[in-house]
Amino acid sequence: MLKSTAATNDLTRACVLQREGNVASAQALCRLVLARQPDQFDALCLLGQLLVQGEHFGEAVLLLRRAASLGPTDAEASQYLASALIGLGRDDEAIAVLTTALRRSPTHVPIIKLLASALQRCARHDEARALLGDALFRMGATAAATDLLEHWARLLPDDPVPAHRMAAMRGEAPPARAADDYVTYLFDRYADTFDESLQGLGYHGPALATKLLQAAAFTPDKQLDILDAGCGTGLSASALQPFAAHLTGVDLSPAMVEKARQRGGYDALVVAELTDYLGRHTAQFDLIVAMDTLNYFGELSTVFRNAAHALRPTGCFAFTLEKADTAAPGYQLNANARYSHTTAYVEQQLANTGFIIQAMDAAVLRHNDDEPVHGLVVLARRGAVT
Repeated sequence: MLKSTAATNDLTRACVLQREGNVASAQALCRLVLARQPDQFDALCLLGQLLVQGEHFGEAVLLLRRAASLGPTDAEASQYLASALIGLGRDDEAIAVLTTALRRSPTHVPIIKLLASALQRCARHDEARALLGDALFRMGATAAATDLLEHWARLLPDDPVPAHRMAAMRGEAPPARAADDYVTYLFDRYADTFDESLQGLGYHGPALATKLLQAAAFTPDKQLDILDAGCGTGLSASALQPFAAHLTGVDLSPAMVEKARQRGGYDALVVAELTDYLGRHTAQFDLIVAMDTLNYFGELSTVFRNAAHALRPTGCFAFTLEKADTAAPGYQLNANARYSHTTAYVEQQLANTGFIIQAMDAAVLRHNDDEPVHGLVVLARRGAVT
């Protein structure tokens, strides 16, 4: 709809008055425009916004519903209408308005924040969390994502997801490892698309696992008790099966374990946190394989020590890590929310926990945004227990 010059001038002046805090005069100018042009979209939106600001929610709803009918794809009109409905305590109606708007504008941060808050007030916590998580996945490491993470942390202060992601994006001192709830949340939501996503990233996990087994001079005669640590959807099962008398998979994500169960190839599958699981099994495995698993650990001494505990004498630990050139404590939390480690740190932690390095090679683990992810492919044999 074309705006007249008079309407344009009046609305420009109204915006200036709003910024100056003169809400009453701004409202008067909007009403003047609407007296001349009752369906003037920008005047309806601005007056509705001003009425919300003044907590006159009932009139605001009437005006903003008219605006929404004139401009159904306008995200701000939907945002203001939802705010007015929320002001009247009509959260369910607001959620419906915002959900429709979000389909048209999936990265509109004010709508996402308003919808998440409304869902939370209605005790729809899982939906609020899912909404915020999906939005962050679409946004990547941007200023808008940081704004959304801060809102998430205020909305759900006990949720480990925003805390971990904010530490990663801001380059803060890293926690020793990703919280269990964060890892479970991430991979439960990722399970349905995990295999397809890794294929698109050029993931080499199964091939690297086979290479490590060959380096250890294992023969494919089904003689080994093997643990696939962080088994995910079971992508490494086919590479490990020829060597396994008994193949166990363990993962923190129930959804991932269910995908591995559907794929088949395991004699046992367990939902458990890895370090705890290793600590509860003494000298049970000949080989532990952790492909793309230790990227969610910063400090490695505990998981290495428990791996040694779970291995039989001279058993082997095969794993990959993303490689850091330099990092203050030997590891760093990257903007992608995964850890990377220096070669010297990995060597030291293996030595401290009684492992003897058999092989440690540089490799490209996969690609992110068409850039290679450089890593370490490590085979270590259990030596003296410390």
